[in-house]
Amino acid sequence: MVLNEDEQNISKEKIQKNISKIEKFLDSKIGFYWWKKYIAGAFWSNIATPINLFITLVTALTTGQAVTDSLIPNDIYSILSITVLIVSTLNTFFRPHTQLMENVNEMQKWGEFGREYTNIYNNIEEDFSKSEYERLKEKLKNYRMLEKKINDFMATQSNVQQNFVTDLIHIISRQTCLRKGKESWMYFLKSNEEDEGCSSSCCNWLYCCKTTNKVQGQQQQTNTEMEVISVE
Repeated sequence: MVLNEDEQNISKEKIQKNISKIEKFLDSKIGFYWWKKYIAGAFWSNIATPINLFITLVTALTTGQAVTDSLIPNDIYSILSITVLIVSTLNTFFRPHTQLMENVNEMQKWGEFGREYTNIYNNIEEDFSKSEYERLKEKLKNYRMLEKKINDFMATQSNVQQNFVTDLIHIISRQTCLRKGKESWMYFLKSNEEDEGCSSSCCNWLYCCKTTNKVQGQQQQTNTEMEVISVE
């Protein structure tokens, strides 16, 4: 069915409203879960690394003591042996390294959704040989397909991966540095572009970026003063 120009204009307005609505929804959803998995991964990384290092060092000490019988006192050797047994048991039960890798993998998956969303948002693969009406229809269709991918992915996730500690940290982060839309995927990309040289995408609210911006401002002021001097 071919629409006339007036009908296409009316239809374009409806499509644009739907596009705007789904863009906000996907931007918020992708950013929400990316940050959630990022925080969970950071949490388990700060637990898994020290525990594994502790187990490795203490195991090396106890093994050396068992071989030489003179490396450390026997009472300390007994305490270390019991300690490494308890820590190893806890490490096996809570699986911090496994939790870390699961959250990192899921964070990467949400990053893939985010990159696909960015490509659609920026019209990376748009065919400009088509009319604006057809391009809008195709853009909305791509957003719907991405939404379906996300829903299918979330349906495969189990409640076993739920962690109330990391969820609490995420909630606190949302009420502090991630509030007022700063949790969205597009804001995350914008922050990375504006804050090159900082290791964290939250660094808008950290001293490193304030210092960087201050130094850049001082450099610009110095360059301006030198230009004025050269003109005089």
